[in-house]
Amino acid sequence: MDKITNIPVSYNIGEEVYLITDSEQETRIVTGILLKPNKLVMYELACCEDISYHYAFEITKEKQLKY
Repeated sequence: MDKITNIPVSYNIGEEVYLITDSEQETRIVTGILLKPNKLVMYELACCEDISYHYAFEITKEKQLKY
């Protein structure tokens, strides 16, 4: 059985984040970190009662400007 080695994460559990593609820019909370094969990391995000999974490139710590 393989052991888990150090895998860097961009966001920590409990951190408030935003989705880049969310036009409403609702605050989401990181509620889980999913480790996939080949050291791929996905983040479980909660917004109200909704849970969704996203890659780090879809997430930001700052609200995005609306155009």
